[in-house]
Amino acid sequence: MKSNHLLNTSFTDYPLLRTSQNLQVSIKAYTSVAFVMNDHRKSQALTAWERLFNQPEIRMDAEEQYEALLRLADDFEEDGIISPEERRALIEKATVFYAQSVAGVGEGT
Repeated sequence: MKSNHLLNTSFTDYPLLRTSQNLQVSIKAYTSVAFVMNDHRKSQALTAWERLFNQPEIRMDAEEQYEALLRLADDFEEDGIISPEERRALIEKATVFYAQSVAGVGEGT
């Protein structure tokens, strides 16, 4: 594909890309592709986080699940998949659930 090849070459290899108008169009196209790829990666990451939230691994207690959810949120932010605000929201959701789980164990539910 030419678009993938473009990433590995210089603009001098493509005379049409030398003009500012064509360069702007190419940058917008590349940015759009990068956004779609990041959006897909984000969707996959959040799906994995929700799956662990809703269905912890077998023999995983509440504390282990909570720690795994926090690690995932940290990793996603560190990798640039989610924003700091999104990370805080995931941590808050996991913390509320963990607190309810621990309180429920003490109450015999």
